[in-house]
Amino acid sequence: MATESLEQVDLTEILLEGSFTSKEILFTLENYLSEGMSASVHVASSPHFTNNSNKLFAMKSYKDDHLNLIHNELHVFRRILSEINHEFILKAFASCYEEDEYSVIFFEYINGGSLDDYIISNPTFSPTDYILTFILAEISEGLNMLHNIGVLHQDIKGSNILIRNDGHLTIVDFGVSATDQNSSGYFRRTIFSYSRHLAPEVSMKSVLYFDKSVDYYSLGILIYFLCNLDQIDDCLDPLDEYNNPQTFESIPCTLRKAITGLLNPKRFNRICNDNRGNISLILEPGIRKILWSELGENLSVNEIKEKIRNLQLKSPFKSEKLKD
Repeated sequence: MATESLEQVDLTEILLEGSFTSKEILFTLENYLSEGMSASVHVASSPHFTNNSNKLFAMKSYKDDHLNLIHNELHVFRRILSEINHEFILKAFASCYEEDEYSVIFFEYINGGSLDDYIISNPTFSPTDYILTFILAEISEGLNMLHNIGVLHQDIKGSNILIRNDGHLTIVDFGVSATDQNSSGYFRRTIFSYSRHLAPEVSMKSVLYFDKSVDYYSLGILIYFLCNLDQIDDCLDPLDEYNNPQTFESIPCTLRKAITGLLNPKRFNRICNDNRGNISLILEPGIRKILWSELGENLSVNEIKEKIRNLQLKSPFKSEKLKD
């Protein structure tokens, strides 16, 4: 991409200025990261990139038949940038559009890979109660932040959770997120899909509105899958087998009540389906025992949540592999 000047620009301000930046950004592709149905992601570098000392960022390029997703994702990121600045949520910096050529968004580059990548690269990975609680605590707090500004993610899964250099977690990919929230806190349906990581109401055409618990359901499925890695190809579907006690035998006893509560197929009986956000999850006895023993026995639930937001929960993912 050509440019008349190498003057550095604040990419965050560019994104907040409008749908697509009119300023040209010189960049060089460094290497390929991933490819999905709607877009591909590369690592790139740019002399303009002022938000990172090594000038590396991730560049998401949308395919021509999915351009509606870039408009939606940019809308979501403007809301996130204006109201959230936290490691639990991926930061976007700029976008660029060239008719008949490309549509891209520039993001911060997180080189620890996704949670799925971590599991694949660690074949002996076995989730402990603490690892599962750590994931539940950080991702539920990130979801709580998104929900508080009227964003429903709708696609929580291992490939959309990145691990930072310090081992803490970040939620990414807002292409199918919803922001059309009514006065009762419900979001108008924006997707119809059947996948085992999505809440059952997402696959029901009769449901016009979703509540926040669809994200917590997907978080519960993520934990369920982590506990069934040895049979991931034929993992049981909790929706079909919810009332079968054997379905959740793989979940540690400490966390079983919390996970079955997240995975209740009846959304109105699901935990985290009210305005308290993730408080009911954090107060589940098994999770509470681990968090309070780690962060402070005499703290209130809000103080525990604040410590989670301040990244004071020790990461089980921090390792030499995640360092630059």
